[in-house]
Amino acid sequence: MSIKILNKSGNHFNKVMAGISVSARAMNSGNAKMSFLNAMNAVHKTKMFGRNRSEPLWKVFRKHPVTRGMAAYLVVWPTGNIIQQTLCKNREDNYDWMKVLRFGLYGCFITAPSLYAWVKLATFMYPGNNLRLAMYKAIVEQISYTPLAMFSFFFSMCWLETFNAAEAFEEVKAKFPPTYFTAITIWPLIGTINFAFIPERNRVFFTSCFSLLWTIYLAHVKNMKRDEMVLDKSKSKEPSTSKDSKQ
Repeated sequence: MSIKILNKSGNHFNKVMAGISVSARAMNSGNAKMSFLNAMNAVHKTKMFGRNRSEPLWKVFRKHPVTRGMAAYLVVWPTGNIIQQTLCKNREDNYDWMKVLRFGLYGCFITAPSLYAWVKLATFMYPGNNLRLAMYKAIVEQISYTPLAMFSFFFSMCWLETFNAAEAFEEVKAKFPPTYFTAITIWPLIGTINFAFIPERNRVFFTSCFSLLWTIYLAHVKNMKRDEMVLDKSKSKEPSTSKDSKQ
């Protein structure tokens, strides 16, 4: 029995590696769509998360709640990036499908699992669903999970573009502060509702429903040049300096 299990595991692993290899070749050739489809096909062939061929997909989602969030973010994040590109690009410009692919993979394999882990940890550390406790967990989220998630987003997405760690750190320094300030004005309310009224198994999915607008904003900030961020900061300081000079 154990030998059969090992053989099956080996076959699944080989399928995944074959899919990843084909995806890597597609990415190197600039074919993001081919890369994305091959990666998804490889994951499907592995019976991922213990899925039997006869087992309906909704049962997989019910048995493994993290997969609900992963599926939602696999749709929400690339959709948000496409919307941002549509709003900002000129008519003659083409879509950057490699960027769409990066957003989809990051949302599915990093944001969703890390958010699921945080929700499980917060529920374990602070059990209960009353409003006061939910507000407390939402505040803790903004000073613990949110900064780490935001740092990871800007650093990882820049590194995937440039493969330069120094460049990625500069990206974080320029874009983290204004984005974090925006986040703490929006997400505490959503987090409070999430922890107070939404069942634990649906919390990542609930967050993803609001994540589309946030992803559009993140894609916009990510698309801005760092000198534009610095210019915006200097403009915000100009009125006070001009008043001082008049006095």
